[in-house]
Amino acid sequence: MLDDLQIIDMVERIKACVLQGQSDALERVRAEFDKAGNQPPQFYKQKLLSVLFDIEDEHPAGRRKLRDLVCRLEQPPEELLDANAVSEEPAIYPARLQAENPWEKHPQWKRRDELRQTLAQFGASGEAQSPLIRRFQALENPRAIYDAARKELPSLSGLRVYRFLLKAGLPSIVPDQPRRTLLDRLNLVLQQESHNAWPERFFAASARLSHLSSEPFCALNYLLGVFSGAVIQRDFTPICTRRPRCHLCPVQQYCAYFRFHRADASTREGSKLLQIKASERPRERLMNQGAQALSDAEVLAILLRSGTRKLSVLELAQHVLDRFGSLARIEQAPIEEISQVPGIGPAKAAELKAAFEAGKRILREQAATPEMDQSFKIFAYCRSRLALEEQEQFCILLLNTKNRLIREIVATRGTLENSLVHPREAFKEAIRSAASAIVFVHNHPSGDPSPSREDIQLTERLVQSGKLLGIRVLDHIIVAGNNYYSFADRELL
Repeated sequence: MLDDLQIIDMVERIKACVLQGQSDALERVRAEFDKAGNQPPQFYKQKLLSVLFDIEDEHPAGRRKLRDLVCRLEQPPEELLDANAVSEEPAIYPARLQAENPWEKHPQWKRRDELRQTLAQFGASGEAQSPLIRRFQALENPRAIYDAARKELPSLSGLRVYRFLLKAGLPSIVPDQPRRTLLDRLNLVLQQESHNAWPERFFAASARLSHLSSEPFCALNYLLGVFSGAVIQRDFTPICTRRPRCHLCPVQQYCAYFRFHRADASTREGSKLLQIKASERPRERLMNQGAQALSDAEVLAILLRSGTRKLSVLELAQHVLDRFGSLARIEQAPIEEISQVPGIGPAKAAELKAAFEAGKRILREQAATPEMDQSFKIFAYCRSRLALEEQEQFCILLLNTKNRLIREIVATRGTLENSLVHPREAFKEAIRSAASAIVFVHNHPSGDPSPSREDIQLTERLVQSGKLLGIRVLDHIIVAGNNYYSFADRELL
């Protein structure tokens, strides 16, 4: 079972892989979800029928069909004709309804009496908001909303309940086969569980994912759907499908399927790197998504640069990993043993050894960095850059287990008066860098290091977030000229 930090990292990796630096699609999903939460009854009636009759409501043609369908169900054509008989207006709309009904052959049309009763529950067309949806929104959790929807809307069954809830702006993740397989491989949901136990486990996993990642259910549904192939996104090839492409998966370290199958040849599509879409090749993924998004095999493939006549560079890299077991064991092996791997040779073995040596030297340099375990050391480190700043800056120092500096990040640059940071943004880089502890530093251009009420409230929120994520908040330092204020020295953490 994955712990909280692993789940946060897993969602961030899937998000980076799916979006590839382009967040427009996800923002549209969020905007549509937020918009759907406060609509008149007619909106939800059309959403219900779009699910039951499989009508795409994203385009004008689909919306016209849904309006026609709602009209036919709520007011039968013969009633419209009778009402028009006493009117002098032309019988344009009734005449159109009098024509052949395009829905008569649809299986759902046979249940039209039941559908009319279901549509009536959403309220009259003149109401500002549906009373049924308001009752759903007042419930505490997604499982309660799902149970209420099944009871109040008997026309819906199976996955259609989840799809309608999403379209209606209510929290839900569609447990179709691709998403279930993905969550099962990540040990979040077991597909072999009984029919009665599985939904409870699924809702618990969904709520945990949303809570830890700070992503709404609609965003998680989209990300998991695109990643698993349940949702088709242009210019993106799904990763975790029925035949998963494990060598490209950014979360393979959390995947039980990968651990047992090791991405053998049967799970890879094609034998040459040229058969992989350009945007998904290791070097391009590194440039677009960053080195942290790459798997061990992809990192090794970039170092090897080329494969053989029979193996692509990715396949060769995976073959080397399978033979030695891990990058650490490759680093420990002598050059002669690495050279014996078919397709490597002395030159590539020497290049690998040089790359590993560069990594060890970086570690030695990091070990020489000062410890950030006391406030005066932190002040001495940050004083030269922050003391004379005219605008307020909020900096984050990421530390390892020995309180030595890993990275320094400027989270925000504010105005002359203030600079604000959200805890989610403050801890995002700490999680990505696997920091064990964190120190917050910001300056007061006014020259007074005394904390404001907002500074104290923000510090309390940051400390609480750190406890939840398992990342120690060592201190929050306020720099003001040659003076500073330490929350830790005053025992306010």
